[in-house]
Amino acid sequence: MKLLIHLVKLAPPTFARECCACFSTSSIHAKMQISPKKTNYDLQYLHNLNKDQLVYRILRLQRLVDSYHYTSSPVNVDGRDKVRVEHPNPDEIVSHLTSVRRIALKVLYLGWDYVGYAFTKSSLAFSKPESISNVVERVLLEALLRQQLITGVGSVLNFDRAGRTDRQVSGLSQVVSVNVRSNLNKGHGVWYPKVEGSDNVGNTKPETEYFEDGFPVSDTTLDDGELPYVSLLNQALPPDIRILAWSPVKKTFSPRYQCRSRTYRYAFVRGSMDIELMNEAAQKFVGRHDMRNFCKVSSENAYRTYVRTINSIKVEEFNQTNLPECDICVATISAESYVYKQIRRMMSILGRIGSGEIPPSTIDEMLDVEKNPKKPSFKSWTPLNLTLIDAEFDEEDVHWRWGEEALADTSTMLANAYSKHAGQAEVARYMYERVVSQIQDPGYRLGAVTTLNESCLPSTIGDDNKFSYSEHTLTIEEKQERYAKQKIKNRMKRGQYQYAATLHAQNKRK
Repeated sequence: MKLLIHLVKLAPPTFARECCACFSTSSIHAKMQISPKKTNYDLQYLHNLNKDQLVYRILRLQRLVDSYHYTSSPVNVDGRDKVRVEHPNPDEIVSHLTSVRRIALKVLYLGWDYVGYAFTKSSLAFSKPESISNVVERVLLEALLRQQLITGVGSVLNFDRAGRTDRQVSGLSQVVSVNVRSNLNKGHGVWYPKVEGSDNVGNTKPETEYFEDGFPVSDTTLDDGELPYVSLLNQALPPDIRILAWSPVKKTFSPRYQCRSRTYRYAFVRGSMDIELMNEAAQKFVGRHDMRNFCKVSSENAYRTYVRTINSIKVEEFNQTNLPECDICVATISAESYVYKQIRRMMSILGRIGSGEIPPSTIDEMLDVEKNPKKPSFKSWTPLNLTLIDAEFDEEDVHWRWGEEALADTSTMLANAYSKHAGQAEVARYMYERVVSQIQDPGYRLGAVTTLNESCLPSTIGDDNKFSYSEHTLTIEEKQERYAKQKIKNRMKRGQYQYAATLHAQNKRK
């Protein structure tokens, strides 16, 4: 057994998990002398375990994580206990030709337990399994497959979304569009993908007439005969992902390019921050600006332009308490589009202005990219408090069909989530109020309030959270040049010399 443990420690994670799966849980428990029924591990118990027992404990937890989040195929359930929809039998799978309809779905999700929103088929080949299996869009695609609304994950779906929210960001009004099966033979967004040929078996005719003319998006006369998209999908989705409404859309509809504005809401605790000063400084963002100094740049998000238009931004008090430092405040930001981590970095700067760490003129300096091409070093605020609350479209593009049952079920889920977190927050707030009232020294009390200012920052300690300029910081162009060289180097290591030469030629033309 010790030899096995040693090999597992040296092996790659995937091999280690498969190796452990070859042994029964009871036999390993016997070898490691750990009670299989013990689930609560206190600190003293863990200290008393030897090295081999701790290694086993880690492997067991890794297997548990995999069983919850890893899926080897899009047709599998996501593995979490929340989803209990069985696979259809092969003879039950819809294989005959049906109408196809392009629809938009309004999706609500609590993103706290997910590593991101967007899923792409190409990410299967280049991303770690845990980084692609536990994304919101992956779970949504699996639900579409299980309910046989789609037959596979590919370009034929023309799957698109209004926004790509980051890790742990939630969404109240995310909008996705996809080509799905339909019960209708006419209507807005309905067409036949192919028709069996009558001359020769196996031949196909071109797509039949696209039934859009004469059926406006607001026409609901045929809805009774359509598939119940909202209820079907919610049956196959976990409670923290809900479909609220659907709408037929044009065959060429793209929520990414036809979304007129995207609105986000960031909630935070006041602490000692000056909310009026933050709101006044926030107005400097309104308008069209180059936001490269508020963007996290990587090789994966090199934009053609970093110019973005902020329509409006407002920072205000939302919920007052007995202690001003415990007041809940919100910032609401509306724009056509955003660069990577733009909102969280904007909020970090506004928070530092509100706490007096930097002056409001810092925003003007950072927006002047000609004078300041190198962005300062500072940490973004946490994604947990950020929500996509609205994605706006023209009325002629989208007309929502709301699901009353879905709204009721989602309200219950959110009420339970709010009751749990609000109750826990009130326990901590009341204890804080009682304890801080006993502090006599103003300096110590100020220290407690300052901690609330930092509650939205990462949990790192030291100078990492400080706002500072460094002469070693690279410009956007320098970073992109470095990423391009690294990409060529990686291709050369793989022996892909022709592809590397092509990349080199492309970089020279730029």
